[in-house]
Amino acid sequence: MSASSSTTNRPRVAIIGAGPIGLDMALHARELGLPITIYERGPEVAHNVARWGFVELFSPWRLNVSPLGLETLERAGAEIPDLDAYPTGRAFRELYVVPIARALSDAIRLRTTVLAIGREGLLKGEAIGARERAERTFRILLRDERTGEELYDEADVVIDASGVYDHPSGLGPGGLPLPREHECERWIDRHLPDLRGADRDRFAGKRILLVGGGYSAATALDDLARLAVDAPTTQVLWIRRRAEPLPPIPDDPLPARRRLSELACDVATGARRLASIASEGNTRIEALWPDGSSVVATLRHDDGSSVEKTFDRILALTGYRPDLSIYRELQVHLCYASEGPMKLAAFLLGAGGGADCLAAPAAGADTLLTTEPRFFVLGAKSYGRRNDFLLRAGYEQTREIAAKLVELARKANGSKAKGM
Repeated sequence: MSASSSTTNRPRVAIIGAGPIGLDMALHARELGLPITIYERGPEVAHNVARWGFVELFSPWRLNVSPLGLETLERAGAEIPDLDAYPTGRAFRELYVVPIARALSDAIRLRTTVLAIGREGLLKGEAIGARERAERTFRILLRDERTGEELYDEADVVIDASGVYDHPSGLGPGGLPLPREHECERWIDRHLPDLRGADRDRFAGKRILLVGGGYSAATALDDLARLAVDAPTTQVLWIRRRAEPLPPIPDDPLPARRRLSELACDVATGARRLASIASEGNTRIEALWPDGSSVVATLRHDDGSSVEKTFDRILALTGYRPDLSIYRELQVHLCYASEGPMKLAAFLLGAGGGADCLAAPAAGADTLLTTEPRFFVLGAKSYGRRNDFLLRAGYEQTREIAAKLVELARKANGSKAKGM
């Protein structure tokens, strides 16, 4: 952030992550006239969206855009998508996220990793719950990935919208990594691959272990079935912790999501057979080790039996978790189960919703407050390990925090308005 911003009464806002939620938050902050800096460790905005650009979303455009985002597109003269159509990740990024990023280009710092955040002059255990913490600036330790240089920056407000995509869960029991799992990384894919395009040849004709019981696994199952038809020597074993995955959502309003759920349930129960695909529920990996050009897995069933099998690829779609290390020195109360901020986690648990992300209710501004003043976690990371986050919920969060930023700006200018 520029030195000049610290000489004004406008709170300086640091946003971690140049994905759709981070950029939407930046739009709100800029509308309020606040100095902003957006740190993105990737080489481009919405870098992770680009990685799954081949996937067609099961929700339409209207559930993946915000009013302020659409207004920004209109101002720029950019194309407004058909809000009833279903975009791919690539279309979402290129037609929506990238044009918004252009409007914020002066504030975006690419290839910049946030390593840690602390309070100027305060340790984690000091000034607990005291006003003094809110009066101290944040110190942000950064690394420039182009040069390797590390340096500090400052901010009055920090918003973490860095997501969870880069932090997949382990393959072992209870979410742990397996012994020697790190030795097998060359055989493991931890994100949905482009089985109809760039990644096809890595899987065609191979012995594949698919692990997971969510919508990503169902999407992979669909693609692997198509691949097995084109490459008949492809063999797939699909395992998951439970007998049946993806319980159907009654009267699901999203047809594409309903189709994936029905496919997974039919294959799991044996109601539908797919070419070269075997299915085993109540099964987990007990051990994993490399063996020449392949990898061997010990699979254990809930009845206590086990078997060793050899695979050429493992497709591990077992969920993601937030990286909590960057705010280890802050006083952030986290849920012991989901690892999301405690207030929001408790709200979501009480509100229910489960597998239906459309049923998740909007969280009010106070629910988004953390125990560290002026520090917020938004987007998928705010849901921690939960899998029912929807972009629509993230945009609602940015609007709520924008209202809190108005309060803070008024307070900074001498208003008697209640502070954050």
